[in-house]
Amino acid sequence: MSNNHSYTDWVESYFVKYPDVPREVIVKEDLLRQGMNFTNAALPDGGFRYKTYFLFTYDKTLRSELGEEDPFLVPEDLRIRKGPYDLLDTLIHVYHNTDSPYLVDRVDGTIQLLLEGKPIAEVVLPKKPPYYGKSFDDGTRYESIVSLVQDHVAFSVPNRICQYFFKKEQCLFCDINMNVKQISKFKDKLGDIGAILNPDRVAEVLEIMVKIDDPEIPIRAFYMTSGSILNPIKGKTDLDFSLEYVSKIREHIGNKTPIVLITQAQTKEQVKILKASGVTVHN
Repeated sequence: MSNNHSYTDWVESYFVKYPDVPREVIVKEDLLRQGMNFTNAALPDGGFRYKTYFLFTYDKTLRSELGEEDPFLVPEDLRIRKGPYDLLDTLIHVYHNTDSPYLVDRVDGTIQLLLEGKPIAEVVLPKKPPYYGKSFDDGTRYESIVSLVQDHVAFSVPNRICQYFFKKEQCLFCDINMNVKQISKFKDKLGDIGAILNPDRVAEVLEIMVKIDDPEIPIRAFYMTSGSILNPIKGKTDLDFSLEYVSKIREHIGNKTPIVLITQAQTKEQVKILKASGVTVHN
């Protein structure tokens, strides 16, 4: 980018360079690259579906760097639309970055996405499900057990530790272990979640979610993944570990809701076992 041009000029140059690419795609890709920041005025107090950090942080700004600010008061995702670029309705996962050129703020009574201080799109915050904020007796919040993403996907990570880190063979882009370590410092807000989730709790929260009668937040699928299991956890291999959760879930919600299970590679025979146990899709 030339010193004679602003960052906005640089972004808009891609509209000219790639006229066949929708502008919302270019803006979205840059938001995922640069992240976004928020003002307090843009975020109603707890009135939206906030990030639960269920798998990775995705953020460029660490929670510890936010000082006295509420470290979890940012949306899980949001939608942008319209504005001077006439953007189509576009869903974007939030990557928090306090140094981003993009800022979500309230302008003239509406929430807007600003680029270098100028509004470029309207912002719609995700609806908060009624079970968010409720908790078990020990203070663990329901949304820390099963999160809602993209308005219609329930997501849970029963094992939040990847054992490849212990061998220094972890994926270099992954921060799953750092994320659970970060969350453990905020027990006063999220409860003592721990690295391994209780299967009964996962099934209980998911049952509550699928019974919510709200067309804006229908549960169309349940996604479950975990950190890689190389050595058995409580005597269970990675396959047996996952099957315990699948069994509990099917007992609670039946077979209507698809289960998408993401694991390490499995043999053909193991995949047959997963299917017979109630897994709809294996990644």
